[in-house]
Amino acid sequence: MNFSYDIAASYRDNFDQGPRLESPAELPHPAPVEFLGQTVNSRIGIAAGLLPNFKWISGYAARGWDLLTYKTVRSVARECYPVPNWVFVDADAGEGPVYATDNLPDDPSAISSAVCFGMPSMEPAFWREDIARAKESLAKGQQLIVSVVASPEADWSTAQVADDYAQCAAWAAEAGADVVEANYSCPNVCSAEGQVYMDVDLAKSVTQTVRSGIGDSRLLLKIGVFPDTDLQRSFLRAVADAADGITL
Repeated sequence: MNFSYDIAASYRDNFDQGPRLESPAELPHPAPVEFLGQTVNSRIGIAAGLLPNFKWISGYAARGWDLLTYKTVRSVARECYPVPNWVFVDADAGEGPVYATDNLPDDPSAISSAVCFGMPSMEPAFWREDIARAKESLAKGQQLIVSVVASPEADWSTAQVADDYAQCAAWAAEAGADVVEANYSCPNVCSAEGQVYMDVDLAKSVTQTVRSGIGDSRLLLKIGVFPDTDLQRSFLRAVADAADGITL
């Protein structure tokens, strides 16, 4: 099997070379549909993990994916974790450990993998210009979603975390993002930005601050698994008046 991301190479190598894609094979579009109040060719999309820059966005857009999420960006540059960042694994339905493997099944839909990038980011001067290029590469009926996250220091207040999210969101919207996705969940970092959705008060403050910074732009919130339904309900009620949707 051929994979567009070279898992044997570094994140930066993949970032620079772009996706390894064969000749375009566009996806069928029976009829336009609605997404967050806008008309799109389809609701077929790619989440943020695979699309770190313009080269990746434009490559998949040309092949018919219509909802394309630019990999999470920050207000400061952040290096990727050391390789390996992406491995194929033997996985079952249990909760035990999984193990890296090179023995892949013939059916691509049966492949399981694990990733650990640590939410790397180029500096804002780069990604703001690159997002604009990515937006320009899209065809009619395609949407660019941009994922953003804060980069808090250990002594930051809630307001500072919220302001950092909002700054990145505003820059993304200015650069051409059709939708901003505030990343509230990443299991691969140990700092506060990786578990925002678990703190209802923090999530509410961040969401309202981001909303005030992006005006009428659509806002999605990326969250993880809640330990109980009470916390889930509390979170949803806290953000319902400011967010347009949830990314799971």
